[in-house]
Amino acid sequence: MNLSDQSSLLKKLEKCSLVSISFWKEKGLPLEWLKKLSDLTQACSGVEFEKWLQEVAGGYEVSNDFKISSDKEGQKFYIVDNTYTRLIPLLEKISNMDSDYPFVISFDGPAGSGKTTLAGVLGKVLESSVVHMDDFFLPPNLRSEERLDQAGGNVHYERFKDQVVDHLRSGRDFSYTRFDCRMMDYTEELVVKSGPFIIVEGSYSRHPYFGDYSDLNVYCLVTESDQRDRIERRNGKDKLKVFESKWIPMENKYLKTFKIKEKSHILL
Repeated sequence: MNLSDQSSLLKKLEKCSLVSISFWKEKGLPLEWLKKLSDLTQACSGVEFEKWLQEVAGGYEVSNDFKISSDKEGQKFYIVDNTYTRLIPLLEKISNMDSDYPFVISFDGPAGSGKTTLAGVLGKVLESSVVHMDDFFLPPNLRSEERLDQAGGNVHYERFKDQVVDHLRSGRDFSYTRFDCRMMDYTEELVVKSGPFIIVEGSYSRHPYFGDYSDLNVYCLVTESDQRDRIERRNGKDKLKVFESKWIPMENKYLKTFKIKEKSHILL
């Protein structure tokens, strides 16, 4: 493997990548973040991780901890799920940004674009709380024709601002009430821990009603075909039809009206 080629420092396999320690250090990123990505890869992938090791074994020597492999030139790599490597440009941007703490990161974008997955992984890497916009599903008593006709009206934005946005900079723990869209009712109180970072993820997370509360606006990309495939795998064929006829048009109206993609700091 020609290590002078940068692509070799981030070697793509079928479902994982070998991320070299030298590549990571050149980016100026904490090695602990790379270790956490590899730990999450092993924890979440199960049997798949063993298959990936077989891919690696062709030209690499795998250590006992099953995380670092070494090529013939002695370069050290961590094995990371390809989904998680999408975060590398974001991690680089986070490490280079100056901001007062807490540093707030928002994930927005179309359904099926990976917002929840990427925000969850980032939350574990940064050891930060993650607030989900799904917890602010608009309750039935507010679902008027006039409300749903609004761009971004399909979220309880008043409650999100009152229970979340207004407390993000407090430097203290706070809580909000989760709305379960399956039960169509309010459920438990969820605590958002104070810390250096707080993450908000989900469609409508950048509604203009909230103001510019986020320090770093992330927009997750997805093709129409991948979006359909992911929603069908996640929710089933019947729910896919509902998404295509109802939820996706509402999201697209919001994204287009408020230029969410255009106003983002980074696209993943």
